[in-house]
Amino acid sequence: MLLKETKIFIILFAIFPVVDALNGFVLSAGINLPIGVAYRLVCVGFLVFQIARKGFSKKIYTFLSVALIFCGIISLFIQTIVLQNDVTALLYDATNMIKFFLWVLIPYYVYQRVDLFTKTGYAKLFLAISTFFTLGLLIPYVLGIGNQTYAGSDAGYKAFFFANNDTTIGFIVSATFTGWYLFQQTKQTKIWTRLLLGLLYLGNLLGLLLLGTKTGIVYGVILTIVLLLRFFFFQKRVGPAAKWASA
Repeated sequence: MLLKETKIFIILFAIFPVVDALNGFVLSAGINLPIGVAYRLVCVGFLVFQIARKGFSKKIYTFLSVALIFCGIISLFIQTIVLQNDVTALLYDATNMIKFFLWVLIPYYVYQRVDLFTKTGYAKLFLAISTFFTLGLLIPYVLGIGNQTYAGSDAGYKAFFFANNDTTIGFIVSATFTGWYLFQQTKQTKIWTRLLLGLLYLGNLLGLLLLGTKTGIVYGVILTIVLLLRFFFFQKRVGPAAKWASA
């Protein structure tokens, strides 16, 4: 059973596509409000507090995690001294370094609580992220608001997501997990559950198409072909008739 603070962790990191879209909307409106920075600070503060509260195990993974964070902090100060950056530049670099710290702290938090996280818990987290990503792109697109993927062109559409390549990677990960999870379902799964998963997967693929990157489009096509081939020809635990009935 998940602890209350672990549920907070899931909610906090599941909503990051919403925060990203909101941050993009604020920037598009010309409002100087660092929503993304504030969100990352809250995430880091939560992780540091909960990790410290849990305690550190004397294992190599702990040493590596601490070493990475320590090296990141040292490199930040060395860069500031060598380049003779002012306080403003230091703070700017620090906000970017926080992104790196998150990549270290999140795995360590999960590592400390690996016995609490179940397969179902992971699935809910990734499906929530996938859903928010898809809605964050499709809703503005349908409403006709947001930012074009390519300036001065009608090609693509990325709503309020500014980092096109990063967003493409996000949709690639979302489509991969959603597609894998969809094709893992069986006849025992409720039809509306399979229908919603199918719509979410189609939404992921549409997102890749709207973003307009060649990598995203090609990946979406290849992923779908691979999943279909695996489902119908290589998944041994379900018979052919059951597969066609559940498809």
